[in-house]
Amino acid sequence: MAENERKLLLIACPNTDFIKTREEKLLQLIDGRADLRVITDKHYFIEYFSEMGSVDVLIIDRSFYEPYLEAQNINHMIVLNDEIPLAFESENENTTHINMMKYVSEEEFLEVVEKALVSCEESGEGPDAPAANADQLTVVAVFSPIGGCGVSTTALGLGRKLARLEEKVLVVGCDDMQSIGALLESRENADDELAVSLKEPSEETYWTILKNICMEGVSCLMPFEQPLYTLGVGADEFITMLNILEKKRDFSYVILDLGSAFNDETFKLMKRADVNICVTEPVITSCRKLEKVFMNRQMMDYNPDYIVGNQHHSDHMRLDSDYLFGSIADYPTQAEALDDPLLYSLALEISMKEE
Repeated sequence: MAENERKLLLIACPNTDFIKTREEKLLQLIDGRADLRVITDKHYFIEYFSEMGSVDVLIIDRSFYEPYLEAQNINHMIVLNDEIPLAFESENENTTHINMMKYVSEEEFLEVVEKALVSCEESGEGPDAPAANADQLTVVAVFSPIGGCGVSTTALGLGRKLARLEEKVLVVGCDDMQSIGALLESRENADDELAVSLKEPSEETYWTILKNICMEGVSCLMPFEQPLYTLGVGADEFITMLNILEKKRDFSYVILDLGSAFNDETFKLMKRADVNICVTEPVITSCRKLEKVFMNRQMMDYNPDYIVGNQHHSDHMRLDSDYLFGSIADYPTQAEALDDPLLYSLALEISMKEE
């Protein structure tokens, strides 16, 4: 089957255990015929269909189903029910509805999917799936040699702005104390099982990552309760995570909050990143630190793509606008800083550059 004839099979279900037990056989079934996308978060699912969506086969948990889906361009909709399936009253004659108990046998589940896929192929109708490389993962690293100058604010704010541009974004705190956790409303921590899984990756690692994500205007990997060094989590483990996410193609961007430790672990993640952002502030001591970094950047193999200023700790000195992308204004609250227009401009710049 030609690449442009491949169909799109979308699974929308919050139960990762249900999906992972069927993923391998499902991938074998659709090999060369369709692209598989998985959404486990309802917020992302709503965003996916925020405009007219197009899907050949949608396998959807009943808890995700809403009437607005009837207005979308969906060829076959397989609704998974925990209890006895209820009949649909649909006015969309173009969508074939199939109600199915969620926990049928694997064979019966695959048989239903196969029939829906064959129907799409025989009719020649329905949207074609995007090419396999349509969702390349872009890794953005945010760093500063100056502690407390707004690295976490920039990372989280940039992630939220990219999400508003309908990008699928994950924000990850990579500094030892995972400082980004202080900006999150949620006080939940990642399970230590995730640390073990990143150090000893297996087929379960991907699902463990998904289980440890929270929504804060954008998807964020929940911070661990303990410092990363006590868990043995460093650059290699985060690179393992990035490689897994790149293969699965659930996210188009991963934003790394690297903090301010200038060391080998930080350099590894900078090299893995596609875009590097340096944050500074208009304070004489901070500028001297940044100057020292640039004097040694050839030795450290560090050359940021963008430099962002933060006016919050200004001592009234001026930053050289020739090398500065722009500055975040001084705000009385963190929430206001996260919504600074500069971060939207930066999101637009990065998304256009990576197209």
